[in-house]
Amino acid sequence: MPLSALILALGSAALHAAWNLLLGRARDVQAAAAATFVLSVAIALPFAIVWWHADASVWPWALASTLLEIVYVVALALAYREGEVSFVYPLTRGLAPVLALGFAVVALGHALSATELGGVVLVAIGVVCVRGVGARGDASRSSSRRRSPSRSRPTRWSTASASTARER
Repeated sequence: MPLSALILALGSAALHAAWNLLLGRARDVQAAAAATFVLSVAIALPFAIVWWHADASVWPWALASTLLEIVYVVALALAYREGEVSFVYPLTRGLAPVLALGFAVVALGHALSATELGGVVLVAIGVVCVRGVGARGDASRSSSRRRSPSRSRPTRWSTASASTARER
């Protein structure tokens, strides 16, 4: 792997984690998510207009990807409104490859390899290690909300949509 690819991948991971941290700690998570989306489009659109020349066959996939990304961001914002970053972020990031592989096996008939299975197991172990064995996810944002974020609809929705929208 070229060093430039490694630097770009690590930089992307750092920016993604920082964005999630800022989003998760925002006073109004939905407004912060919407502002980030609008800002991202405003920054990327001029570059896309000038340099991106795609075949017509790409546009349905680009539209589907955009719609899934919107669903993911809305679900993530709802999850962050209900739960803490320390619970939602590792869960959504860790479950995404697990769910993507599960979808590939069940819906697309993909033959599961030992390497893929090992990778999914390592990711699951990583999520448990970050969160801690037996750790409770009951540190909700508001003292009036004492239910566990693991049982909240936004967290489940976010983790389900994470695999389809983020791990491409």
